[in-house]
Amino acid sequence: FFQAEDGIRDFCLSRGLGDVYKRQTLGNIKAAKHNSIELIKLLNSQVFKNIDINSMEIKATDPNVYDSKNLEVKITGGVASRRPEAILEVANIEESLKQIKYVDNSKVEYRTYQGNRLPITITFAI
Repeated sequence: FFQAEDGIRDFCLSRGLGDVYKRQTLGNIKAAKHNSIELIKLLNSQVFKNIDINSMEIKATDPNVYDSKNLEVKITGGVASRRPEAILEVANIEESLKQIKYVDNSKVEYRTYQGNRLPITITFAI
């Protein structure tokens, strides 16, 4: 029963907590799928065309937490290019990631050159 402010009680069917958890779980699955697809599209985009990716770590939000599902991504690799162009490419990557609406907390770091390769680490969340 539901009791309104005027004291009148109305009968209402409760769907139960099971239905709530099912809806939340389905919502989490849809959000995780959407974010995974966006990550794949991003990795195949022009943003990452000049990066040789060595490794990638992906951490997903805890599945038991019912909120928007986020993916935290860390990519290590390098840009093979002559010296000034590689640093400009890193700046372009960082700026491009900041322009993408669904990408948060993007950060691109680079270290000293190793031969003709500029090692970089890229982190962001989707």
